[in-house]
Amino acid sequence: MAQIPSNIASAKGKVDFGIITIREDEYDAVLKRLAVEQLLVGRQRYAMSRLKTVSDDEYVIASVRSLEPGTGHAQDVARTMIDELDPRWILLIGIAGSIPDDDYTLGDVILASRVHDFSVSAIVEGSDGTTRQDFASGGGPMHPDVQALLANLPALNLFLDEWSAPPALPLPRPEVKFGPKNFYGNDSWRKRVRESLKCYFGKQSKRNRPKAFAGSVASSGVLLKDTQTAGVWLNTCRDIKGIEMELAGIYQAAWGFHKPVLAIRGISDVVGFRRSAEWTEYACHTAASFTLALLRSRPIIPLESQETQPNLGDGRSQPIGVFKNRPPNPVPLRKQETLYSNLLEVAEFPRTLYAVNTDCKDAKAVWAVLNKNSEEPPSDWIYRAKSLLAFHDFSSSIWNGICDGSAEPNQTSHWSDSGEQDRVNEFIELLTNCLKEFGKTKDLKFIGKARVKKEKKKFRFMCFKPTSDYAEPPFFRRQDILDPEILIIGMRDKQTPLAEHLLANLPSETQELVRRYPASANSDLRIALVDGFNEILKTPLYNESLFENVFIRREARDLIATESLDHRTLPRLNRMLLEDANWKSIAKRMLNSRRIVISGLKRDAPTRVFKGYRTKSGQLSYYRHNAFRPEFIRIDNKWYLEITPTYHYTSNGYRVSPFYEDLIKTIKRFERSGAVFRQVLLWARALQDNKGSLLSDRTYPDLRFGKLLEFKIDYGIQDDVWMKNADDSDPDYEGIGRDRRGKAGYIPNRSKRLF
Repeated sequence: MAQIPSNIASAKGKVDFGIITIREDEYDAVLKRLAVEQLLVGRQRYAMSRLKTVSDDEYVIASVRSLEPGTGHAQDVARTMIDELDPRWILLIGIAGSIPDDDYTLGDVILASRVHDFSVSAIVEGSDGTTRQDFASGGGPMHPDVQALLANLPALNLFLDEWSAPPALPLPRPEVKFGPKNFYGNDSWRKRVRESLKCYFGKQSKRNRPKAFAGSVASSGVLLKDTQTAGVWLNTCRDIKGIEMELAGIYQAAWGFHKPVLAIRGISDVVGFRRSAEWTEYACHTAASFTLALLRSRPIIPLESQETQPNLGDGRSQPIGVFKNRPPNPVPLRKQETLYSNLLEVAEFPRTLYAVNTDCKDAKAVWAVLNKNSEEPPSDWIYRAKSLLAFHDFSSSIWNGICDGSAEPNQTSHWSDSGEQDRVNEFIELLTNCLKEFGKTKDLKFIGKARVKKEKKKFRFMCFKPTSDYAEPPFFRRQDILDPEILIIGMRDKQTPLAEHLLANLPSETQELVRRYPASANSDLRIALVDGFNEILKTPLYNESLFENVFIRREARDLIATESLDHRTLPRLNRMLLEDANWKSIAKRMLNSRRIVISGLKRDAPTRVFKGYRTKSGQLSYYRHNAFRPEFIRIDNKWYLEITPTYHYTSNGYRVSPFYEDLIKTIKRFERSGAVFRQVLLWARALQDNKGSLLSDRTYPDLRFGKLLEFKIDYGIQDDVWMKNADDSDPDYEGIGRDRRGKAGYIPNRSKRLF
């Protein structure tokens, strides 16, 4: 029986397959078929499983998820996995799009035999002023071992389990709706897509179960929903069948280590046909189901059985396919440079850690009491087996009813310097909770879990809080009426009690213009509406019967609960009520941007860390918060905070935007190394500052941060080589001291070796 290593240090070289997924639903589909027996924690967290083959021996499998899509993030995850675990094969499991074709369809599983890397492109302007995008096709064939496996796929399919039928694939195959709104592209492409789908979902369907096939896959950091770009790719490489976003990065990571990479992708959409959630879920499970059947068929000899196998050769893998455009390998120059990592030194934490017993059955019970005892309860503590651990002694009155007895002091080094992983994990959790309290003094908040479209999502990052003041006064301007027709017809026809109330409180001349609409449609009516609504803002508006079916924001509900409102607060409340009731026709005001000034490498400069954005029609679209994912790690007996910059998107400053995933993908696709370096520097400067927040002088005593870990080197890379394709433009950046010649470098903490 194969043995799962007990820790990350002993796991290297003992893993048969390393599985990488990107989306959460892809990861769930894999984990539902592989029983997770243990979690190994290194620079990444791996779900460890064992799987019995047809020969009754077992594979050791490590599964990990890349939190962000795209070639760059996938390449980082693959490199870290190779460095920490050195798996024999890497499997990329998930969904992909496809080119319309009669030989395959939605739900089928494509196994990549070759990757075409379209990550590099150029925008070229012609003599007539038009522009075109030219792509440099990189990549190449997959590892020879993968090609040998795929060449035998037709025969292998005869021996695989019934992976495409229940109970291996319990989800029913979704339907395809042939309505015109579901198709896009020019007429010829639409026709091609429709005909290819009718082969499998029309009256004379070829089959009703998915199949697995091998084919070339196009990969880039772009989520392709454009038939014209797909046509350009096909003109370059006519044999493309699948389209996805991560294989090129994993291919490059494995290239130098001669690692076989097998991409197993369920087809969730066809270019030219709009994807639905049902097909996404189905494709996740077809890919996972085929993967399970393939591994059970024993495609390679498990490591546990190789110990008893005769030596059949040197065991080394053949070289992986060569890129058409191999990355340059410039000769280092002898010059002094400073390399900055994203590791911020934890300069100070208390040397005494207190433990106290409690009768609370879990952390939720502790929070229940704390919320009763304090309006803003602290989070810098952890719960472990009927005990609480913290850097303070629990003597405050807010701990009444929670603590059983007095706190016992302990040396913090028993946790911070421990060789036991459980104690180290406890210390990491405590530092993370202390960071939450530290963030309160900097106008930061920790986002753990939040609901998005009625579904709980995990975030786990720090971001800047929204401001509390609006950028504009509450009184209306002409441009604030986005769609006067909806507003006027609603009042004219008395569609809601509120609409009827608004009409009754307008001046009589304006009421007459509303009743005669559309004959009275002119600029005078719009001006009269603005003037009339501004008068309504000055008098009490809220009545429960008027807003019975209106979702009212939390800020407005708090003002409604106030006993009396002054002449400044009342218009503000009324404006929010009208915005919430008429969100399609009245523009929401935006909160003021938050700007901070930090000390850069060359000069001090401001940057916006919280900002609102509008749609082209003038409606509030979302707010963007600068954010980072914190991770405390220990290197050479020193503790560091690993800063991974990202962004948080909200619809009102508090509620997560339902489009946050698309917004994150978009900004990450265009963000370059210079922008990431500036974000790391921004967060380092913000956390190093011990002067409190912009609005409060309060400081947090139990955590202090030092300098970013940096290195002085005597050799450097030629700037014209590594920076020629870099685009450090950032519309919200106002000059954080970045040397334009690139003298300051940034090393993301990919392998913890920092090189």
